[in-house]
Amino acid sequence: MGRTLDLEVVLARCAKGGAPSSLIYSIADILEDTQYRARRNIQMKESCAGAIAVSDVVPRLSSTPGEIRRLGEGIGAQNEEIFRDLLGIQDDDLKQLRGDGVI
Repeated sequence: MGRTLDLEVVLARCAKGGAPSSLIYSIADILEDTQYRARRNIQMKESCAGAIAVSDVVPRLSSTPGEIRRLGEGIGAQNEEIFRDLLGIQDDDLKQLRGDGVI
């Protein structure tokens, strides 16, 4: 079943009838919304995939403001830490596993 009423009409009818209602934002809506922009809720950050839009840190605290330091690392960035520290694999074994194409 297709749409028969515009959003504004539906919201107006809901308001007139006292029914709570609101638009459910898509990501595109959020990126274009003037309030999100004015409040700087979305920030453009550099990542391994290029510039991407990310949600900023909330709440904003005056004495200890949060910040986005990194967006995550590439695939396999923690492999060495996991192999050595978590799994306890020794250097010679790692070399053998790499040579055999296991890792």
